[in-house]
Amino acid sequence: MSGLDLSLRPEAAEIRHVQFCRPGKIEEGARLTNAQKHLWDIISLYEDGAPQLNMSASVDISPGKQLGDVLASIGWLIERYESLRTYYERGSDGGDPRQRVLFQGTIPVNIISAEPENLASATSAITSRLQEVPFDLSSKQLIRCAVILVDDEPRRIVFVLCRLNADGWSKAIICDELARAIEHGSQEIPESVMRSPAEQAIWEQSPEGQSENRRIVDYWKNQLKVFPRAMFIAQSPAVERPRWWRGELKSPRLGAACGALSKQYGVSIATIFTSAFSMFFAYMNRTEFCAISSVVSNHFQPELIAAVGNFPQNAPNFLSLRGATFGDILRSTEYDALEGYMCGSYWPPEINREISRAGEQRGIEIELDILFNIGARVGRDVDAKPPPERSVDKTPPTFRWRSSAELDHNRFYVESFDPSSITLCADTQFISKEDIRLLLHGVERLICGAAEDFQGSPWDVVREAGVGRLKTGANWVQIDNCWVDLEAVSDSICSTGIVQHCAVFPMSKEAGVGLVSYLASDRDDFDAREFFGGIRKELLSLRTTMLPRRYVRCDAAPAANQSEQSWRRQSVLEEGAVFG
Repeated sequence: MSGLDLSLRPEAAEIRHVQFCRPGKIEEGARLTNAQKHLWDIISLYEDGAPQLNMSASVDISPGKQLGDVLASIGWLIERYESLRTYYERGSDGGDPRQRVLFQGTIPVNIISAEPENLASATSAITSRLQEVPFDLSSKQLIRCAVILVDDEPRRIVFVLCRLNADGWSKAIICDELARAIEHGSQEIPESVMRSPAEQAIWEQSPEGQSENRRIVDYWKNQLKVFPRAMFIAQSPAVERPRWWRGELKSPRLGAACGALSKQYGVSIATIFTSAFSMFFAYMNRTEFCAISSVVSNHFQPELIAAVGNFPQNAPNFLSLRGATFGDILRSTEYDALEGYMCGSYWPPEINREISRAGEQRGIEIELDILFNIGARVGRDVDAKPPPERSVDKTPPTFRWRSSAELDHNRFYVESFDPSSITLCADTQFISKEDIRLLLHGVERLICGAAEDFQGSPWDVVREAGVGRLKTGANWVQIDNCWVDLEAVSDSICSTGIVQHCAVFPMSKEAGVGLVSYLASDRDDFDAREFFGGIRKELLSLRTTMLPRRYVRCDAAPAANQSEQSWRRQSVLEEGAVFG
C-alpha cells in the first residue's frame, strides 16, 4: 500500500519509505493459528473488510529527537517481530489461507506537520484516516504508520495494525518497546525469544497442542450444557438511531473501591467488574445466573508472555449469582473465571461445531451475546486506599455511538482497562440508551457500597438502580435456562399452513426438559418428523422460540379450552420424539 495522504494541509504531507531486512528461512507458507483462523472467518463476514477491527496506537516522543533516528527505530521494530511482516494468501485451490513472512521490504511512513496546540486534533484526524480503510489481507503491508512533527521535531508516532497480526496485549508491548528504542536505543533491548504466530500454528498441530485443544473443547462442552439460547430477548423493535451506544463512566471513587475489595476478598478487579455487571444482566433477565464469554489473554503462557501476534480468545462462563452478600458472589465468580481463564486458549475450530451441536440437541440456537473484555493488567496491584466517603454521583457517563456492524457479534460488550473506568456498549434493541446510563451508575454504587460495608442486600442496590427488566407475558415460560414464548412457537408452526391448530406446553418433569407440541392437520400425508425438520432452522434461530422435543398429533383441536388436558382428551393419532 502506498502512503495515504493524511495531511491536515496538503503541502505538509511527505512520505518516507523505511527499509527492513531480517534474514531468515523463506517459508512456503504456514497454516493460520486457531486464533487467526477464527478472526479470519469473522472478517470474511463483512463485505467492507471490517475496518472497525483495525487497531490503532500512538507513542509520544520526547523533545530533541531526530526524525532519522525515529524512522530507524520503526524499522527495527518491524524487523524484530515476524507478525508485523506477515501477510496472508489463499491456496490456489481456494483452500485454507496461509500466512507468509516477509524478510525484507519497505514500509511507507506518512510525515505530518502540526502546530503545538493542534497535536491532539492532528493525532485524532490521522488515526481516523489510517484506520477507516480496511486492510487487504493479501497485501504485503499490514501496518500503517505516521509521524507527527511539531516545530520540525518528531513528537508522536501513530500506527494502525491489522488485528490478525496483533492483539491488545501486543499493542502494549509494541508501544513500550518502540518508546524505549527511541529514547535509549534499540541495542539496549534484548533479542525476543517469544513464539511467533507461525511457530504457534506449528505447535497447535503437535501432540501437545492437540491435547490442549481437546481439554479446551471439553470445557466448552460442559459450559454449553447449561447456557441459555441468549441472555437477552429484544424488547423494542423501534431502536435508537444510531442503534449502538457506548457509555463510559470514569470515577476515582470506583477505582479506590475496587482496590479495597480486591484486597479484602483476594480477587481480581476483573472479577469485581464481572460480578457487578452480571448481577445487573441477571436482574434484567429475571434470572439468578448470567451466561457470559470473556476475552482471555493467552500471554500468560511463558512462551507468549512478551509475544506479538493475535493470541487472545473467549472463554464461556455460566455464573451463579445466588450469594447472600457481594463478597459471596465475588468468591464464586473468581472460581468460575479462573477455570475459564485456563481453558480459553486458542479457540480450536471444534468449538464452533460444539456451539451449534449443543444448541440443536436442546432445540435452540446458542448465541454468546455478552462479552467481557477486562484488561489483564487490571489486577490486584491497585492502591488499596480506603474509599472516600459516600458521595453523590457527579460525573455522568459520556456516550459515543457506533455503527451496528461494529459489535453485532455481541449485543452487550463490557470493557475496562482502568479500575476507575467502565464502559458498556450495547444494542438498543435490547436496552434503552437511558438504561445504559442507569446501569453504569448502578454498577458504581454497588461496588462502592460493598467497599463501604453497605449492610443491605446487594440485590437491593441493583433493584434501586431503575434499570428496565425483561417484559414477559402470561404465555412466557423459562425452559432449560431459556425464556420461551409459547404462543410464538405455536404461531410459527401454524404459519406454515400445513398444521391448522397447534398448542405447545412445557414437558413434565418425568418426561424431561423441553416442549411438547400438540397439533392437528387435515393432510393425510402429514409426517410430523419431516414437518418439524422443515421448520427446524426458523425455530432454532428465533430468540423467543424453541424446537419442541416431542409431538402429539390429534384428530382435531379442542373446541374451546386449549389446556394440555383438553388436548389429551382428543383422539391421539400418533406421538413421538421430534429429534434426538
